[in-house]
Amino acid sequence: MFKDLTDEEKIEFANTFIKNGKFVETKTKEEDVDTKELEMGILVEYEHSGGKTELAKQIARRISLDHLSEIPDYYTRLKEMEDTAKKEGSTIKKIAEEIENQSKSISWKIGTTYPG
Repeated sequence: MFKDLTDEEKIEFANTFIKNGKFVETKTKEEDVDTKELEMGILVEYEHSGGKTELAKQIARRISLDHLSEIPDYYTRLKEMEDTAKKEGSTIKKIAEEIENQSKSISWKIGTTYPG
């Protein structure tokens, strides 16, 4: 979406974006935000902000500040949630593979062909 905009449209968007949002609404100051959380946030949001430009980095910074103005440890929680989901996904995959292996074994023992 963002990469399809002209440079003028990007500047207009950025100016509007910077003047709005939770960071502005809550009157949070950047020095009130944990530096580590902000760095994590910029990295996470940068991949969604339309390219590897200074403007994209500034947008990623503002999105991060918006999140952190509401939830001070937003990116720590996000990482924990993603790590948990990966572990659970891995466990579910192992369980599914075990069920499939058992089904194949049962099919072989009763003389039927496993459909998988």
